[in-house]
Amino acid sequence: MTERRLWRGLIVVVLVALAALFPAMLNGGPFFHPDTPSYLRAAAAGAFKLFGIQSDWTQEYLQVYATAPAPVATTGSVAATGSVAATPDVPVTLSGRSIYYGFLAYLAYLAGRFWLLIALQSILAATSVYLTIRLIGRAAGVDVPERKILLVGLVTALASSLGFNSSYVMPGIFAGLGLLAEANLLFLWRSQSRWEKLFWVALMAYVMLVHTTDLILALVVIVLGLAYSFWRKIPWTASQLASIGGCIMAGALGQMAFGYAVTVSTGAAPIRPPFVAMRLIADGSGYAYLREHCATENYFYCRALREPNMTADIFLWSRDPQTALFRGLPEREQRRSAAEQGRFVAAVVADRPVQVIGEMTSNSLRQLFNLDLVEFNYTPENRDRFEETMPPDLLNSMKNSRAYNDRMPVNIFEASIYLITFASLIALIIFISSKERSLIPGHLRGYCLCILAAIVANAIICGALSGPKGRYQTRLIWVMPVVAGALISFRKRQITRSPESA
Repeated sequence: MTERRLWRGLIVVVLVALAALFPAMLNGGPFFHPDTPSYLRAAAAGAFKLFGIQSDWTQEYLQVYATAPAPVATTGSVAATGSVAATPDVPVTLSGRSIYYGFLAYLAYLAGRFWLLIALQSILAATSVYLTIRLIGRAAGVDVPERKILLVGLVTALASSLGFNSSYVMPGIFAGLGLLAEANLLFLWRSQSRWEKLFWVALMAYVMLVHTTDLILALVVIVLGLAYSFWRKIPWTASQLASIGGCIMAGALGQMAFGYAVTVSTGAAPIRPPFVAMRLIADGSGYAYLREHCATENYFYCRALREPNMTADIFLWSRDPQTALFRGLPEREQRRSAAEQGRFVAAVVADRPVQVIGEMTSNSLRQLFNLDLVEFNYTPENRDRFEETMPPDLLNSMKNSRAYNDRMPVNIFEASIYLITFASLIALIIFISSKERSLIPGHLRGYCLCILAAIVANAIICGALSGPKGRYQTRLIWVMPVVAGALISFRKRQITRSPESA
């Protein structure tokens, strides 16, 4: 890039990043989720163990572990599963709250400004938008000018879900960034410079660390990408495969390292909440199975029969021991609940396969079309949770925000998201099904199909396993206007045959 082009690119990135911060500016601060404190507490505990750093987030860790039993050596199945018998009273550590994202958030907290975190997220998003649009153009033999990139970037930042996710102290924004990174490495490898490849590889490697569903989605995308490339005879290079595979491996090893560190530090492995079991019970198939089998089988989940018509979130996160099947229970029972999930899910699926498939399909379809922003206005339950978990200074600043007072005008932005998503879908379908197929490089068609397939796969993974929530889909859906905008920023007649064409 020439020096002049570089400066123009930096200006575009800064303007798009600023536009992506508009939801936080309107709110009067970053957005928080009830799960946000879990990320921060995990990082604070790690910082204390490694460096002796104490803060308000460390207090709960000190209070809990000051009275906890001393860590005991655990090996074999105990270390892997957090055996109920071996570690009955050791405080429970959840495996679904990435310490790797938590450290980013915790550093921002120590610096005194969560704005630093969401600014970083916005800059990463804006940089990814800029590089992706230029890369798609370059792969088609077109040099997309900065003014068009700026237009697409601003429309995406202001009209899609990008701004809300980049303004959120949650790792959701990285799901979309990871999808762009993997799609660019899969289909546009030869059109990139060495520095661009390093950027996408580093970004994808980090994304694999921040959430388990990102790792699962990446595995689905690479399988689909390989299948399409084999079908269309699109060549792959060894370095390309090694880069993508290395990112996925980094994610898997990072999660294993976290589990090992927790086990050594506390004497018990982290456990994953029984999302799938609670989903089946709340949907009906699991509840019906319990009603028929609890008389003869000793399931911990039989407690659910006392409280019919409860949601999966209540079963998981309620503090009331009369309704809770996980968080509101003593450590021993939390571990039993988590350990029982595999056996219970297998039994329900074997007993009622048609009903389970029907429920999962229904949840996946609901998730696919769920683009709401309801979590950007805090419910009374959210505020109660924040009162319990947030440090006083942070809580006081949150109380002045629109979201805390249920005054964010999310309906307007939801309409915008649905509109731009639908328009982008139409543009992508037109591009993929164009009659002038000889003018459209095969790898760009594969790229578009990869994006659409990933969005559907995300709905299946999140909707079927956890339950339909708007934030699961909005974390990815903003990628569509980026890709669609890149494709419509130049005319079909401008497309030339590139080295990657199939």
